[in-house]
Amino acid sequence: MQQYDRGYRRNALWQMSPVNTLIIVINVLVFAGLSFLGDTTDVRFMYNHGASFWPAIIEEHEYYRLLTCTFIHFGISHLFNNMLVLFFIGDNLERAVGHIRYFIMYIAGGLLANIAALIYYNIADVNVC
Repeated sequence: MQQYDRGYRRNALWQMSPVNTLIIVINVLVFAGLSFLGDTTDVRFMYNHGASFWPAIIEEHEYYRLLTCTFIHFGISHLFNNMLVLFFIGDNLERAVGHIRYFIMYIAGGLLANIAALIYYNIADVNVC
């Protein structure tokens, strides 16, 4: 038990789940940068900085939005709630599946969720960011 305690104390969060920690840091830095530039609750501002909008993705071929919108958040509460869940669930998931698999799952999950939303909004003909 004593050996476990020393090992646990020696392992900081960064050492246990570096990918999850890095993803959280990236999300917070992106939010801080966008907050410095403007209002993260303004739809037009967020659109100009990579938010998902299906007409732009399909008609203008702005496919990068499928990835960029994974890292932007509309307001501090959106960021806080997502990072809180990511902090607890992502940490456990990364330790369970490994660093590389977790990174692939995070990126693939973001892309697939955005593609699903793109299909839904395109079928429903809803113009929502």
